[in-house]
Amino acid sequence: MAARLIVGAVLRRVLRGSALPVSPIRPLDIGNDIGLSPGGWTGQRSRMPYGISLKCLNKTASPVFKLWDEAAAFEETASMRALNYPPHLTLAVYQKLASDRFAEALESVFRTRSTVTVNFSGIGYFDNEFLVLWARPIADDTLFQLHAALHQEIDPADCHEHYRPGNWVPHCTIAAKVPKAKSKAAIDWVNENRMQFSVNFDAADCVRFPPVEILSEIALTPE
Repeated sequence: MAARLIVGAVLRRVLRGSALPVSPIRPLDIGNDIGLSPGGWTGQRSRMPYGISLKCLNKTASPVFKLWDEAAAFEETASMRALNYPPHLTLAVYQKLASDRFAEALESVFRTRSTVTVNFSGIGYFDNEFLVLWARPIADDTLFQLHAALHQEIDPADCHEHYRPGNWVPHCTIAAKVPKAKSKAAIDWVNENRMQFSVNFDAADCVRFPPVEILSEIALTPE
């Protein structure tokens, strides 16, 4: 437990800083699970995963949509537009558990929560079979408190390893399938992008994916 707390503290410091080291592992996410096997669930791909996320259903999502469209220039097809799902921050991903268990967790953690405002600065990327580009949150304690509260409701051992406490890197995916041939150009774009903006995440939901199917949803209280 102490090791997890140390890792979490390091992640918070890094996310508050000007740069985030590149991860060699591409986390499974609603935005980037496009028919690929998740590394944390070897041999269990026959069942569709479930994700619990914060999402934005208001006009503050417009900077993320802009980044989607710019980043799509590096993809063969626009992966994020194809989802038919709004900009989001995935808090947890599960391979099993009854769907009503997720609804109970959503109710417990988010029913009385107000809109979560997240500030973003620049772009990060995960480099694996495909390059995954994401808007980088300037993390504050609110995100980590929500994440911790959710994992108090559902045993972290049931969660995909990349989303467990101590491992989770908050990210808002803007492109999920940049091929190797476009990686250099995409990374050059990432390094030049210093875009700063805020997003008001005003809903939380549980989905099954892919394709994205909303199983339960809670509107967060306006601030």
